[in-house]
This record gives sequence, C-alpha cells and structure tokens, in this order.
Amino acid sequence: MLGASVITPTQPAVVAGETLFLTLGWTVPPTMTWHDLHTVALELIADNAQGEAVRPLLLRFTEGVTTTAARLSSADLSVTERITNGLTLFNSDGSVAGVGMAGSSGVLESDRVVIDLAQSSVQGSGLDEQSVMLTLALRFKPTAAGRVYATRLMTSDDGGVIQGPEGVGTFAAGPFSLFLPTITR
Repeated sequence: MLGASVITPTQPAVVAGETLFLTLGWTVPPTMTWHDLHTVALELIADNAQGEAVRPLLLRFTEGVTTTAARLSSADLSVTERITNGLTLFNSDGSVAGVGMAGSSGVLESDRVVIDLAQSSVQGSGLDEQSVMLTLALRFKPTAAGRVYATRLMTSDDGGVIQGPEGVGTFAAGPFSLFLPTITR
C-alpha cells in the first residue's frame, strides 16, 4: 500500500464558471517519504444517458523533475521543458490538454475544466517527511455542469507499484436543471 488520501472539501460542489479550491493530501507509510511517489492522479467520472463514461477532469501530478513536451496554444510550435512537480491535464477523450507547474503563471485548460496554476500549489511536508498537499484552483466549463461525478484517485511509486483507482467520494458540478410538474385546476 502506498498510503492514504484526504480531499477537502469532502463533498465538493461548484457552479460552472466559479473557482473551487480542492485540496488533495497524500500520506505515504513511515517506510517511505513523499518523494518516493511517482504520480498521483485525480479523476472525476460519471456515466451519461448512453452508459458511456464522461470524464471532465483527469489530472496527474508527477513528483520530481520531468521533461515534458507541450504544444504552445498561441502558435503551432512544440516546446520541451523541464518542470518540477508537474501537473498534466487531460481532455475528456484522454488526450493531453496541457502541462505546467502549480504556482507558475498561466492556466491549464481542457475541453471541460480550467486550472489556474498561479492559484494552485504543491506543498511537501519536508524532505524526509511522509505527506504532500496539492491545492488546485478549478473552474468547470458549462459542458461539465449538471452532473454528480465519482471522485477517484490512483497513485504510483518510483518502483512501479500502483494503488487504485480508488473511489474517494463524489463531486457535483452545477447548475442543475430542476423540472417541476405542471399542475392545472
């Protein structure tokens, strides 16, 4: 087992377009430090009316220094950069929407969610400690609204051990449509 998680708020809900600060904490066993983690992935998922998976958020945190290739949105250019404790955001179809570092300027934007990097953070408890906290500034687009999603986490360590995906709660993205019956006299 690679550890235990905590998410706050515990039953998050937000209206599309509003910013929600979601904090994900991960604590590894005493025989490890948080630097032994390789990735922590956060996923929101629900089934649509056709029974197909709808995934407005799939985000992967990668611990340590990584080299990543990213397409610049302002031009048809690819760049390679080294980032520390990187975030990778995926579109609902599984393709990479963007990569970046919490605390840096700019946003990561997929087809259903925006992550404000400047308002997001990664905070380890110390070099030889067991906990890491990811605080994400999330803004859902209208295409993600009107559903309650299952929240799942999956993590891996530097040795290739995988834990999850594990269900850790639900997430509501509104507004929700309310249909009341018409009563006539």
